[in-house]
Amino acid sequence: MPNIYKAIRDAMKACLSDATNGFNAQLAALEDGYGITAFAIDWTSSSRNFVQAYLDPEALDVSKVCEFPAVILYTGEAVNERRVKYQKFSGQVLAHVDFYLRYRLLKDPQIAGNATPPGTDDFESIADAVVDAAVETFWDQKATLRAAGALWAGEYRIDRDPVQQFGDGQGQRIALTLGFERHT
Repeated sequence: MPNIYKAIRDAMKACLSDATNGFNAQLAALEDGYGITAFAIDWTSSSRNFVQAYLDPEALDVSKVCEFPAVILYTGEAVNERRVKYQKFSGQVLAHVDFYLRYRLLKDPQIAGNATPPGTDDFESIADAVVDAAVETFWDQKATLRAAGALWAGEYRIDRDPVQQFGDGQGQRIALTLGFERHT
């Protein structure tokens, strides 16, 4: 069995959940500089704000799968480019980490009970901090990824959806896509 996707997801989860250099630690370190109140993601298997699945963003809000803020980890496209001969798979794999933020009111951004300064209209700072924490998480732990056979050369793409109506408040999706090389 070639194990194209799972090793990458497992390595990414190990990076995100690392107590010292993981996402929660990185976001907490940015708290003062961005003027935000950091939130924490529960990375355990019983978590209500971390799921490994390719979920439709519209269905996410009405599902009982997640509580916000939420992180969705999944692998997507894979192309067997035969970079290494005689391997079942040798090529590029794209992996995705989607962060879902939820705000109660446009003039008072709150995320799961944690708020930026009350009365602010600054939705960008929390989104910027999430992006920076996620990138730092993976950048600081390239060795963890490499040890799992997930070769990452620092290639990534960030897509930020606009703040929009999301259930009984407003929400935003921030998508981070990482390109890996995998040989099995």
